[in-house]
Amino acid sequence: MTVHFRKYKNIIWLIYAWGESHIAEFLARQIQSILEDIGIQKFVGIVTDAGSNVHSARNLITGRFPHSQY
Repeated sequence: MTVHFRKYKNIIWLIYAWGESHIAEFLARQIQSILEDIGIQKFVGIVTDAGSNVHSARNLITGRFPHSQY
């Protein structure tokens, strides 16, 4: 995941070759972990591809963080 900061340089937050299948629940857990590590209040947006697994993960994340909008 690449994290972009307004006042700072962009950083690569995480590079990890996940051995687990990229099903929605797994992706949602990984994204949630990163959001919590950095701080959800610091996020403006998340950019992904259009895969159905990512779409489902987005729906799970939205349920966990109801103040978020997509």
